[in-house]
Amino acid sequence: MSESPQPVSKDRILRGITVLRQRFDPPPSKATVHRWIKKGVIPPPFDFNGRPAWRESEIEAFIANCTPKYHEHEDKAATLA
Repeated sequence: MSESPQPVSKDRILRGITVLRQRFDPPPSKATVHRWIKKGVIPPPFDFNGRPAWRESEIEAFIANCTPKYHEHEDKAATLA
């Protein structure tokens, strides 16, 4: 009896903190990204040829869940201007 082949993941790999930051508008600082990693706010990166990397689906899910809170400071700044 042969096993059915495992489906191939089409998930893209985001390599490096700079690429990760480009997914946000406005992009967080590198220090903020490091803080998020340390606190477990975003999934930890894995090593991809010596560089940190994330699965695109994990980061997109994170952005979808945090966007209102992430942009809350901008809304407050706009009302004060």
